[in-house]
Amino acid sequence: MRRSSTIPHQGQRVMKQSNFKKLLAFLPFFALATGCTTDYFVGDCYDPYYGYYSCNAADDVYTIQGAIDLANPGDTVYLQPGTYSPSTNGEYFPIYMKNGVSIKAESPANTILDAQGANTVLNLFNYNTGIISNLTIVNGRNDLGGGIYAENSSGILSNLYITGNRADTAGSGIYAKNSNGLIINNVVVSGNSGTGQTSDHPAQVEIDDGNVTFNNNVVAFGDSDGLRLNFGATGGFENNIFYQNGFNGFGAGFADTDATTSADILYNICFDNSEADFYLNGTDLTANQANGLGGSSVIANNFSTDPLFYDASNDDFTLQNSSPAINAGDPSPSFNNPDGSRNDIGAFGGPFAE
Repeated sequence: MRRSSTIPHQGQRVMKQSNFKKLLAFLPFFALATGCTTDYFVGDCYDPYYGYYSCNAADDVYTIQGAIDLANPGDTVYLQPGTYSPSTNGEYFPIYMKNGVSIKAESPANTILDAQGANTVLNLFNYNTGIISNLTIVNGRNDLGGGIYAENSSGILSNLYITGNRADTAGSGIYAKNSNGLIINNVVVSGNSGTGQTSDHPAQVEIDDGNVTFNNNVVAFGDSDGLRLNFGATGGFENNIFYQNGFNGFGAGFADTDATTSADILYNICFDNSEADFYLNGTDLTANQANGLGGSSVIANNFSTDPLFYDASNDDFTLQNSSPAINAGDPSPSFNNPDGSRNDIGAFGGPFAE
């Protein structure tokens, strides 16, 4: 039986520890001289002008959170490659984002935020301007939002790999509440799961009462629904792949617990999800059956097929040359790949693909 939606709540703040191994933030001299926004380099003090590592002790901080606390709206915290966790650098979780401050790294392959089961990895509360990109988010755990908890937020999550996180009630990978305008693109959400502490069967991505844009993502290998909408949540969901979600006959690729969905669902691929491609309007549906449901939503051009990933079992969700997802997304030029070709469905297509 499909679960009823639960009432979400805000997690408690965790006090920051001290006496951690130092991380360093570099404050470029030209930012002070010109009044420009400040770039913080966490993990090392790399001077991009002189090309070597050098630090001013006055600028030292201990953690990513320390750099965020120092930053002002419009600033960016750049993370050097490495693993940031309680055991490696003394990072304490969750990391609380400050509105207007962005976090960027070189690549999710070499920059990892590992909560080691202590708490949610990232907490976005009233985070309405800023970008979080190029990170792996792993081993978070909480009641709501194992990997990312977002409330009243409209920032951008881009080019992330979210895996191995857990939640008791909702959103084992991502949980978003009242987040009108939140944008999630080019993200892989894979292998996140419930904890068995409740019977709520958290989806990997769970959106409560908000309007979210969710384009060009992969949601794979969850133990329940891949993505679930609750409490009238709506938005645009295009060019995504929902792959092998669910367990023992429960779990659709995409689910909406409302009696009638109001979300726009277009150009998505569903494959081998345990319960169904879609759970919409109280019914399990194939992608073909979901197309054209009508009402206040636009549901069209979704299909069921193997997307032919290179090696999904080893976390490689890039597309083989023969993949039916290549050049199969929304044909509108606004969705084109960076080279100008038609959108490739999945996390490595679309205008913001890297």
